[in-house]
Amino acid sequence: DPMENNCSKYMLTAREVEILKLLREGLPYKLIASQLNISNRTVTTHVANMFTKVNVTNKMELVRKISRNKN
Repeated sequence: DPMENNCSKYMLTAREVEILKLLREGLPYKLIASQLNISNRTVTTHVANMFTKVNVTNKMELVRKISRNKN
């Protein structure tokens, strides 16, 4: 699975991967937060950290880059 390989490649944490999977399903931050029992701000922080690690600037780019076979 390219996503798993890329999550390892970019050294995403288990929590970031959880959030990423929910982002891929199209869930808004608010729903992700309630589903994972964390605050909206915490979701935002995790997503911002992923943007930095993966070197992207938005959710669409993040999901696209992590889901791709080659980067």
